Order: sequence, then C-alpha cells, then structure tokens
Amino acid sequence: MKIIVSSILFILAVIHLLPVVGVLGSDSLTRLYGISVSDSNTEILLRHRAVLFAIIGLFLLLSVFKSEYQPIAICIGLISVASFLL
Repeated sequence: MKIIVSSILFILAVIHLLPVVGVLGSDSLTRLYGISVSDSNTEILLRHRAVLFAIIGLFLLLSVFKSEYQPIAICIGLISVASFLL
C-alpha cells in the first residue's frame, strides 16, 4: 500500500512540475498553454501560477521520500486537483 501511495504522489508531483517552464517568460507560456499572452498582467499571473505549481510539485515529490509528509501532501494534492476540476 505504501508503494501505491508513493507512486501516486510521484505522478502528481510530475504533473504539477510540468508547468514550471512557464516561469521563463511569455514564449514559454505561449508554447505551454497555446495562447498568446500579450498583457503583462496576465503574464505575471501565469508565471506566478507556474511558481505555485512548482512549490506544490516539490512538496509532493518530497513526500514520496519522507512518508511523514504524505498525509498533508495528499490533502494539498486533493485541494489542487479538486480546485482545477471545479
């Protein structure tokens, strides 16, 4: 069971770390989301979103190796995924 939980957390970590390339600028955001980001405020917002996803992804990845962090990582992952789906 422990391996299954760690595997799921690892997959979630990878999913959350994928958008981190958006931090590099508007060209990266355009490739990532498939939209042109012409407004500087929107670019800052999307770059901030990429940083927040990276923080969540890194914590999820940490919880794969430190099992005492897994309960809070599961809660954070559920909140992140649920907010996306809603």
